[in-house]
This record gives sequence, structure tokens and C-alpha cells, in this order.
Amino acid sequence: MTSSGPMFGGVMLARPAQGAVGEAERVCHVIPIPDGTLPNELTALCGTSFGHGQLERLDGPAGMPCESCLWRATVPPNRSLSGGSASFTGETVKRRLDTIERTLSELEIQLDAMRAAIAAILDDRRRDRH
Repeated sequence: MTSSGPMFGGVMLARPAQGAVGEAERVCHVIPIPDGTLPNELTALCGTSFGHGQLERLDGPAGMPCESCLWRATVPPNRSLSGGSASFTGETVKRRLDTIERTLSELEIQLDAMRAAIAAILDDRRRDRH
């Protein structure tokens, strides 16, 4: 961390590990990944913090999403979720949902790239062994 706060290297999708919470609470959270050394806790966009071993990382959007994480992923940093000048008309909700869909698509693209990189690394290791 710097004096201006942590830098983030992307986001991951994860849900609480089986047994960590009740089954109904195992929702898919959006979690910023800090650059550098991982902290003892990761905090989802909704504000829920998770310690080591409490999360199951997901390959892509799966299961029920954490609505607060998705909502916060679409709200500009200088806007508030409650009150203020935010108007929640049908058109505003549609725009936010469109933004959520774009965000999820971008996450899926990032995950596909990560999968391809991991596959290439594993292939290289297999070749090195033979």
C-alpha cells in the first residue's frame, strides 16, 4: 500500500467456501485484487471481508450474485448509492443492468485469458518433464 491507498490489479469472482456460511449466503462476490502481496483479508465491493481459506474462487459468474457487489461495480466512485441526485427510474436501472452485463463480460474475457495463460504454463511444465 502507498499513502494514497492500495493499487488494484483487477477483480475476481468468489463465494464463501462451503461450510463457512449457510448455503443461502454463498453468493458470488466481486473482489478487487490488490497488486503485490495479498493482505490477510480480502474485501468484496459490498464491504464483506474474507480471511484466508474462507473463499472459493470462481472461474466465471456462477450461482446467485451478491446484488450489492454488482450494484457497487456500476456506481462511479463519486456517487452515492443512497440519496443524493441519483434517480432510479426504469431507464436508470436498465443502464445500470447494461453496465453490469458489460462488467461481467469483461470479467469473463479476463478469466479466459487467465485460463489460457495457466494452460500454456502447464503445457510448458509437461514438456519440460518429458
